[in-house]
Amino acid sequence: MSGCMDVHHHVHFVAYVDLRKPEEMVVGKNGESVKPGVLDIIRNLHSLLDQNTLNVDGVISAFCDEEKESELFGDMEKAFIHRKIVTYKYEWEGIR
Repeated sequence: MSGCMDVHHHVHFVAYVDLRKPEEMVVGKNGESVKPGVLDIIRNLHSLLDQNTLNVDGVISAFCDEEKESELFGDMEKAFIHRKIVTYKYEWEGIR
């Protein structure tokens, strides 16, 4: 006997940027060239993925389920990494 099935998939996205100066993490600039910062990357990610079911049959919703605070790693005097993690939840509904 067939029944309806709900499946939830969580996809983690990690945005990170190598930095030389602390101010680069927000403004996303690096000398003469413009390099996107972590916040720019996450903003673009949200605009691409929020409510986007990726044309996958049976996927009925897609949304950001969790967004962690950004984090810094490394030696503040030399170079460090700025990272931020977001989790998107995709809900699939179908018949077994």
